[in-house]
Amino acid sequence: MTADEPVYVIDRLRKIDDLPRFLEHNFIPLKLAPGLTREVLSGSLYGYLCDELGLRLSGAKRDITATLATARDVLYLKAELGEPVLEVEQVMWLSTGENIDYSTVRNLARLGGYAMMNTYQQQ
Repeated sequence: MTADEPVYVIDRLRKIDDLPRFLEHNFIPLKLAPGLTREVLSGSLYGYLCDELGLRLSGAKRDITATLATARDVLYLKAELGEPVLEVEQVMWLSTGENIDYSTVRNLARLGGYAMMNTYQQQ
């Protein structure tokens, strides 16, 4: 992407049993995800990209770090300021090699960690 390329900036608070669990922050290039709406984002972002737009995900690089809760975590995740938080920073790319998503996801360490499994099916 270039510095002046338009992107969607998406902030989502994910809940489980109506309790705040994950605070997501994504950057998605407009040119790769036309028609992205609030309605789409109420469901699966990657489902929309793959199933509706026909994009093929190829891989991701993820860094998982332990950090401390910020004011945003206090506000949205109901954290205590400075309590342990797990953050996943990710770059996801397509089979064309283009980056489709840069994101961070934050959750409180006391609520559990991460288990990840990725599968990419080439057609």
